[in-house]
Amino acid sequence: MEQQKLMDELNYHRAQKLTDALYHSGLISFEEYDKLTLKNRHSFSPIYVDLLPKTLAIPPKKR
Repeated sequence: MEQQKLMDELNYHRAQKLTDALYHSGLISFEEYDKLTLKNRHSFSPIYVDLLPKTLAIPPKKR
């Protein structure tokens, strides 16, 4: 695998981990989480993006 693909994969996972943290700490809504996840996938093109679900399986938090 070429180095750029590895960097894209690493950056995707970093960005998604940050997105998860923002959502779970209540700083962003589920809709924002969903939009950021899609943006992360388009920006970094993870290797197995086709295997990832189109919509997220995380239910919205109850307030």
